[in-house]
Amino acid sequence: GWLEKKWPQQIALIKLAGRGGWFQQFRVVALLRLSPFPYVMFNYVATITQINFTPYICGSVVGMVPDALVNIYSGRLILALADLKYDQRRMTTVEIVYNVISAIVAVLIGVGFTVYARRALDGIQSAESAQQPEP
Repeated sequence: GWLEKKWPQQIALIKLAGRGGWFQQFRVVALLRLSPFPYVMFNYVATITQINFTPYICGSVVGMVPDALVNIYSGRLILALADLKYDQRRMTTVEIVYNVISAIVAVLIGVGFTVYARRALDGIQSAESAQQPEP
């Protein structure tokens, strides 16, 4: 009950996924992993719905890969910047351009996946509500 008050749309989608087939469950899980919905809350709610194990695992892996890649890249960039500061070396112009462009691309990918996930989840929810007649 308290989760539905704080995140009503996401909880409704998770319940909807529990009633759907394999692909619908996979898609909702992957999209929720891409969206800013907290992983811990999603894991908790997914255990009390009818989401099957296989689409949950597959959707989680697909949905977490972009986040993992951005995190890996961010760590590599921070390491490069730390090496600059503490090893007293200088970056070449090519390295500077590469790091700036890569950082911009990483931010755009993160924002793009989040926007896509929100739109797709809204589309799933609106399609489901259009199919169900109002009481």
